[in-house]
Amino acid sequence: MVQKVESLKEEIKNFVAESQEEIEAFRLKFISKKGVISDLFGSLKEAPIDEKKKLGLLFNEVKLLAKEKFKSLAISLNQNDKGQEPSDMDLTLPPIESLGSLHPLTIIKVRIVEIFERLG
Repeated sequence: MVQKVESLKEEIKNFVAESQEEIEAFRLKFISKKGVISDLFGSLKEAPIDEKKKLGLLFNEVKLLAKEKFKSLAISLNQNDKGQEPSDMDLTLPPIESLGSLHPLTIIKVRIVEIFERLG
């Protein structure tokens, strides 16, 4: 199991994406609910009790690595597309329009506060 985790780490570190579709394929393969990392956490149920803590830490490390890689891939692609510096915006979050039942004025207020927090 540890060897599988190490090979996943190497695969994540060496992954290179040239398009938005490749980044989405990375997300689906590693980060999504039906991805490889979710399968690892599912296999944790079958692990011996004395190894669960060690394996859980390894799995969390791989999950964090995959999320950071996804974020860096998205930022680098965005930077290459626009020729600008990457923004502080978390591209993995849903767009602001999908906030649901918030009042439109509240949405605008939150957005203004976010902009001024970045400047400060």
